[in-house]
Amino acid sequence: MSIIIPSTTKSAGIIIPAPIPAAGGGLSYSSIAMRTIDPTTMTLVDPSSLIKTTTIASGVTTMTFNALAVGSQDYTLTGATHTFPRYYMDLQADDGDGTFTTLTTDDYAVVYFRMSTFSADFQTKAFVAAAIDPTNNASASMQGYGSFLYKTATTPGAGVWDQSSTLQLANAATDSMVGTLILTPQSASLLTTTSLRADDTRINIHHYVLSDSTAAATDWKLMIGAATRINSETIVDGEQVAAKFEYQAFKLSI
Repeated sequence: MSIIIPSTTKSAGIIIPAPIPAAGGGLSYSSIAMRTIDPTTMTLVDPSSLIKTTTIASGVTTMTFNALAVGSQDYTLTGATHTFPRYYMDLQADDGDGTFTTLTTDDYAVVYFRMSTFSADFQTKAFVAAAIDPTNNASASMQGYGSFLYKTATTPGAGVWDQSSTLQLANAATDSMVGTLILTPQSASLLTTTSLRADDTRINIHHYVLSDSTAAATDWKLMIGAATRINSETIVDGEQVAAKFEYQAFKLSI
């Protein structure tokens, strides 16, 4: 009897273990690891030049900010205009054999999000999402759908984000979150976020049943970033937001 130890593969913006062959020569989709997102390999969109530096260590991303003297709804997830900083790359499905396929709006797919090891010096919503056009500041054109961790003045929480609206709940026990996004041809269909305690037991679930249409034959993008939680929030030079951002995605044949 032999034991196969998988190697590690790095693909644009992610670090993943190689797939483990299943008995009989197939590929196992049991206990698939999440993929850690590395923003230092992604494209930054930062309309207001808020990012001073971004680093990643042991899978945890730390964004250090320049000062924001005057807050506005444009820096939140709920404005018609989005000027918060974000990183993006192609949203890629795991083919199960060490290769990846960029998802398009013509695909059926399931996308999983996870965030943990979260800390913030100001009131923020740090997010991981799928988007149509992260370079567009108009929320209706960006079409971002994702999950976030956030912090009030004193209490953390988690929620869901649909273009320019959010649902969330603050709870002192919030340690991490896991989200799910269901994609169908030319539509984002269902979005959920489950907030978790340190022992991974559930605190709460938020969801959106989506009715948003997308253009055909358009590549989906993976996007992470940090927005302010409230319109009036300001940022002191050098303040930071840190989190481990992860995702996994699978394309379905239906």
